[in-house]
Amino acid sequence: MSVGELIDGALYSGADCIPLFAQASSTHSARTLTVATDGSAPYWTVQAAIDAASPGDTIPVAKGVYHEVVTVPAAKSGLTIVGATGNPADVVITCDNAAG
Repeated sequence: MSVGELIDGALYSGADCIPLFAQASSTHSARTLTVATDGSAPYWTVQAAIDAASPGDTIPVAKGVYHEVVTVPAAKSGLTIVGATGNPADVVITCDNAAG
């Protein structure tokens, strides 16, 4: 083994085989969390799916009008929220908490 040799995802310092760093492995497999207001999917609201999601997950939203405030925490990086039909006009998210 030579200094700086990469073995099984870890960089070793040399003959003493002390790992300098190991590559992080992700144990999370990206999931799909589907939303539909009619109850035909596991989640009835976009926010419920976001709350249950992990970074990298995809949330397809079925055609409909969703009356809710949607907040995506910064810790949920890589989250994808997409209209299930591919037509942006089919999914409307609205709330009545505007002031002014």
